[in-house]
Amino acid sequence: MHDGFSSNVSNSRRKRARYRTYIVQAMINGELFEVSDISATGAFILQTPDWFVEGQGLLFDFVIGNPPNEKVLPIEGRVIRVEEDGIAVVYRPPGPAWLKVLQKITSHEV
Repeated sequence: MHDGFSSNVSNSRRKRARYRTYIVQAMINGELFEVSDISATGAFILQTPDWFVEGQGLLFDFVIGNPPNEKVLPIEGRVIRVEEDGIAVVYRPPGPAWLKVLQKITSHEV
């Protein structure tokens, strides 16, 4: 089944610049988690529950900023790696200007 996600994740992950972030969080099932780094199509989310498995589809939100001015972006993604300290996800960018937004709100390329 083809779902629009890259089947060659390791190659696509290396082609995308990754950025350190301090103001982007992931909201999964109503709970906020820190995003340690992010690219235009992938992110590593820290301290997630241990019930995630590789290949699992995931609907979540990126929360950018702090209340009361935060922005919430619905995201459709897939878990590509499960580690002790969190999960790596690949996701569909929320819009065509997403990379430019990331470059403005993140600290530096990692």
